Amino acid sequence: MAKEILSIPATSASSERAFSVGKDVFGIARMSLKAETVEALVCLRSWYRLGIIVEMDVQPFLDENADGQFMEEYSDSE
Repeated sequence: MAKEILSIPATSASSERAFSVGKDVFGIARMSLKAETVEALVCLRSWYRLGIIVEMDVQPFLDENADGQFMEEYSDSE
């Protein structure tokens, strides 16, 4: 029994999925985003697709930061 359980290969499917989603969230143009920002974007995308949040939940935040300072606050570049 232990041989059967211990012989199960470790899977990296969840981490592969995370990297796959990550490349969709930010491309070459957004490589200067902080890791925390990328993580937040991936979570928001997932929650949006699951119906946990809707566009109306985040629209006030987007409108508030529409002046262009939003990206400056969340970028690694100084």
